[in-house]
Amino acid sequence: MDGKNSPELLKSAQTCSELAALTPSQQRAITALLESRSVAAAARQANVGQSTLRRWLREDENFQTVLRHLREEALGHASLRLQQSASIAVDTLYNLLASKNPIEPGRASLVRAALDFAFRSGAYCDLADRIAALENGAAPGENDEADQGAHVEFSKGKDPWEQDPAPKEAA
Repeated sequence: MDGKNSPELLKSAQTCSELAALTPSQQRAITALLESRSVAAAARQANVGQSTLRRWLREDENFQTVLRHLREEALGHASLRLQQSASIAVDTLYNLLASKNPIEPGRASLVRAALDFAFRSGAYCDLADRIAALENGAAPGENDEADQGAHVEFSKGKDPWEQDPAPKEAA
């Protein structure tokens, strides 16, 4: 995540009562955790002791709640961007296939990766929604036949995201 988005996420969560209860140091630490590659780097960036930051991560439920909420929000934004990139990737794939020029392997790999990430991101979001529904006591997709079909495929040991081989012709 780049440094430009973290303060926006922090501002967007200011309606959260848990955020209001954090000290300015804890708010800086959360921003730093969202931007940094390690706890040590986040502690330096937030100008707090590493042991203090680790204690907040271990023991401060309010700190953990706000951090979790903001990480989920950041992941949601990233997931949305990945899903939006899928249409660009499909257009690019179509143009590559329709072109009479040789397909550039690097470009084809990039398109494949973009589509793969977009589909996985969508599956992750669906799974997260189902887990949240289960945790809240609701049965996810009770009336959704597609959800039930995917469940059946998983229960048979199949991955419904994998494309089935071509159907066998009847003899």
